[in-house]
Amino acid sequence: MENNLLEKTTDPLPHRLASALSKVSVSLKRRLWRDAASRRISPLQAQILAFLRQRSTHGATVSDITNMLGVTMPTASDVIAVLVRRGLLRKFRTVADGRVFTVLLTARGRRRAEQVMGWPDFLLWAAELLAVEVQDSLLSRLIMLLRSFQVGGEIA
Repeated sequence: MENNLLEKTTDPLPHRLASALSKVSVSLKRRLWRDAASRRISPLQAQILAFLRQRSTHGATVSDITNMLGVTMPTASDVIAVLVRRGLLRKFRTVADGRVFTVLLTARGRRRAEQVMGWPDFLLWAAELLAVEVQDSLLSRLIMLLRSFQVGGEIA
């Protein structure tokens, strides 16, 4: 593949941006699948563990997880059930509303979460290759793009 494939195309700029973002997405997915497989855990399981690790000791409701990761309630519930059976999560009903479940990492789950949280390190490596001014500019533009996704209901 040519290094400057997106630069040589005559497609309109929004199409080239979308293509570049798509390639970043593919890279992330490939890396997540590869790293998750080497740890004998699915990418969604890894994402749930990492999400809960970031929340410290507060845990999260199943709804929090579905909103953050963009999955359905049944999908999240199934994955959480597997993680509970494997001893990586604890799940309990909240006191305020017995219909709502909160999920917490176990000690074993916390250790596993710390293992899987390193998967975006290759992004950090790539970002560090950019000049500080470029990093700053890219970050502000990505934040603008993410806000448009939020407004459109694509992400939480």
